[in-house]
Amino acid sequence: MLAAAPFGKSLAPMHPIITQFTIAGVTRPLTSYGLFAILGILSALAAVAALAPSRRIRRDEAVSAAVIGVCAGLVGAKLLFLAVSLPDLLASGLAPHLENGGLVFYGGVAAGIPAAFFWLRHRQIAFWDFADVATPALALGHAFGRVGCFLFGCCYGRPTDLPWGVTYPPSPFFAGPSGVPLHPVQLYEAAFELFMAAVSAVLLLCTKPRETDEPARCRRGLIFAVWGFCYGAFRLTAELAFRGDDRGLGSAFFPPSAWLSVLLLAGAIAVAVKSLRPRQPGG
Repeated sequence: MLAAAPFGKSLAPMHPIITQFTIAGVTRPLTSYGLFAILGILSALAAVAALAPSRRIRRDEAVSAAVIGVCAGLVGAKLLFLAVSLPDLLASGLAPHLENGGLVFYGGVAAGIPAAFFWLRHRQIAFWDFADVATPALALGHAFGRVGCFLFGCCYGRPTDLPWGVTYPPSPFFAGPSGVPLHPVQLYEAAFELFMAAVSAVLLLCTKPRETDEPARCRRGLIFAVWGFCYGAFRLTAELAFRGDDRGLGSAFFPPSAWLSVLLLAGAIAVAVKSLRPRQPGG
């Protein structure tokens, strides 16, 4: 484990391994990446439970939908990581990537949304009401994950002369340039997602339905669309201007997550347009 003072062009606080544990005679490490992913999932589930009544969704049903989305999302995040790591996968085989490889956030979103949708449809719960409830939770959980990235040393930024540049020490866990001040892009994204979590939670609570109103005083899906547009724009900027790590296929030109950010922007605009259409009389 390596540690030093943050910022000021000094060594970054890198803690790739938090501790180790043994189960059935097999010793495994608990990484900072894994720990903060767990904290992110737990915080997201707690946020869903707390915010579900704002759209008249039962807490147990909202949490069940979120758990299904998380489980499917973890699978999707791993599959997309394997897909964008195809050259390394062909060179070194599948096992190292399954055991030690990372996750791709967009893969989790792409798999988690349809999984939650079909469960909610089965339970006859409006999907876009749940999507609005889940938006602050999604942003909050992702913020925790990015802090884990920073401590582990993945998803690092490009070199910078700014006073808050961070320098990672030499480590087998860090694939970037050691001894060079880098943008703490992981913390940029964590701060942005915390901001979006707060904004979307305030919007959600401020548009709670009145007793005699429609289910909500905000068009269904609009809060999710606001997050999708803002995050897509932020992530596209981060991918093209601040990220310095190898992001797999095409990362030298237009990284996969940049393309997916464009798709998220387009999808968010489509959801917003649909949400803002004038309601039909009696509809």
